[in-house]
Amino acid sequence: MMLEMRIPEGKFGRAYLNLYDPEGRAHETSKRVAHSETRQKASVVISGDALLPGVWEIAPYATFRNQKKSSIEFQARFGGIDIPDSVDYFVPEGGGLEASIPLTNRFETPVKGAINATVRAWVRDESYDVEGAKYETDLVLPSGSVGATLSFELSPEDYNLFTDIAVNVVDSSGNVVAQSGFGARFLDVSFRGGPGSYTVEILGATARPESEPTWNLSLRETQRLATPIPLEVSGPEGSGVILYPGVSITLDTTMTQALPERPDGYDAQVELVFEDVLHRGPALTYRLVYVRQ
Repeated sequence: MMLEMRIPEGKFGRAYLNLYDPEGRAHETSKRVAHSETRQKASVVISGDALLPGVWEIAPYATFRNQKKSSIEFQARFGGIDIPDSVDYFVPEGGGLEASIPLTNRFETPVKGAINATVRAWVRDESYDVEGAKYETDLVLPSGSVGATLSFELSPEDYNLFTDIAVNVVDSSGNVVAQSGFGARFLDVSFRGGPGSYTVEILGATARPESEPTWNLSLRETQRLATPIPLEVSGPEGSGVILYPGVSITLDTTMTQALPERPDGYDAQVELVFEDVLHRGPALTYRLVYVRQ
């Protein structure tokens, strides 16, 4: 699902985009502001397991600093391209990267146009078994990073152990670079920051201060790159393809340079953008994880 919020031509607007899934989880986006003066658009991409069936809630808002009423309009597009959540990549002799992506157009109309692919971030999924109401874990941003998004998840049973849960991200100098708290069993916390070490603090409170709950915390770290790394894409007919309904093809992606250094255990998050010339609306965009074999 691709959602775009913009200001109509000739209208004033400065507004922020919030999006909530059927379970009440807020979905972070780095492009959350639409502004008439800069012609900036807000947009968010939801794909893979994050695209839950049900009713989604769009909650735009404007700041009190606006001197006029903001006019906004939305465009939503659903893509029916069946793409795996992750694929294996290989490092050929001489370095670089090679990966193949199988895909199938499940919609009833074709998709035609060029395809662009870029490495946008490093990602890692972790699960922690915690004893007690407080927990800390370290986070290291490698060279070339400009920040991270931390996506937390608790089971309904574990979430109900607490009256509230605060989250802080602290840099190596002791400065708090992000603060938030769980309003549901999901939480996304984003911050901007350069390479270095950070501490993630989870501070739970219970109805009985003396209690020592045992619980599990799931965390996905997404470390954003300052400059996305382009990949070369080739299909059966070169860089541009026609995806006919029900027909499966394979895209080959390559990179001749070596991937930058990153901490052990992190995979590459790749964004695929289909510049569909047959249909209007936001570009078809998908994100998947490249896992080294």
